[in-house]
Amino acid sequence: MIKLHPLHPALAHFPIGALGIGTGLDVTAGLDIHSETLWPISTLLLVIGIATAVLTIAAGIWDFGKLLKTQSTLFDNIVRHAAIMICSWCIYIFAVILRFEDGELGFLTGLPVGLSVAGLATLMIGGWYGGDLVYGHSANVNRGICENIDTP
Repeated sequence: MIKLHPLHPALAHFPIGALGIGTGLDVTAGLDIHSETLWPISTLLLVIGIATAVLTIAAGIWDFGKLLKTQSTLFDNIVRHAAIMICSWCIYIFAVILRFEDGELGFLTGLPVGLSVAGLATLMIGGWYGGDLVYGHSANVNRGICENIDTP
């Protein structure tokens, strides 16, 4: 049987990158620096981040099921990470919805930018919990691969 590498950690970089850069452009546009150019670009990046998060969430649910079979003691940590990340995803969805008026991108306003910043804050907290699962608790880490490596 083929053992698949966990997809969730590999896919997580795409929504985090798109949402993080999109939020940075939101803040820059909010400072009125090239706002007419940056506002549509930041909105596009947030939409890309939200869309790629769907795949990342699906992979996370798949990995969660496999992980519970081997490391069930991490249940609370996994649920905490997932809940915070879903909250972040929802905040970003609202930040994008509020940008549109009658199906077209509206003018730059403070509420969507504020939601974008709140989304990034929760994204960073949830990402920290996800990183702690891997680096702190060795969730889904294959230690057997290191056994054949000679160390000096």
